Amino acid sequence: MKQSIMQKWVAALRSGEYVQITGQLSECDIRASKRGFCCLGVLTDLYAKDSDIPLETLLSIKQDGGICRDVEKWAGMGSDMGTLPSRVFVDVEYGRGTNHDDLANLNDDGAGFNRIADVIEEHWEKL
Repeated sequence: MKQSIMQKWVAALRSGEYVQITGQLSECDIRASKRGFCCLGVLTDLYAKDSDIPLETLLSIKQDGGICRDVEKWAGMGSDMGTLPSRVFVDVEYGRGTNHDDLANLNDDGAGFNRIADVIEEHWEKL
């Protein structure tokens, strides 16, 4: 992926401005009046802001749980799910750890944004 996009993405994940969710790119919690994001949803939001395209437009593009092609191309990524170059073992909550093939599964298996940012920094050249 592009180094400049990686740096923006990692900073956003660590910023504390995004509420983390699992299972989808983004979801609005009406009760909390906050929008939640998975790690790939944060990347989609960065693209929306950079390109002046409404986030809802990007989220409405049919994809199978990953980022849309426009976001993938903008970020210079090789896949829509953030496929990692090799399986990454990540210790997630409650002392359990597993191997992960992509960032989407890493997010959905309970790794926090800070840990995901570490993985992105370590593997960005091959994402």
